[in-house]
Amino acid sequence: MSGFTDYHAHFVYGVDDGAQTREEMYAMLDAAAADGVRHLFATSHSTPGMERFPQEIYDRHLALLCMIFPPISYICAEKMKKPVQRAGTAYKKAAAALSAATLDRAKNAV
Repeated sequence: MSGFTDYHAHFVYGVDDGAQTREEMYAMLDAAAADGVRHLFATSHSTPGMERFPQEIYDRHLALLCMIFPPISYICAEKMKKPVQRAGTAYKKAAAALSAATLDRAKNAV
């Protein structure tokens, strides 16, 4: 399954009524990931003529996200590599034992 896409998210912190701090932004992104969201579109509010959009802050915080999250995903993947390999090995051993037990039962039944 490829996950969900959120086309309207206010996760870039310090820009609008969404996340106000970096910690809030991380919490929002973690919650989205836990809910199965795999793609997000940053859609911060802007009201032309009513309020000044903090473009510099938006650009800086969005750039920070782009720099942080790809390396984090690589680190997480590297950390998960050994547990996944161990689980795969354990599964193969269990499947082999089950196959052997099934063959023994089949031989004894004949």
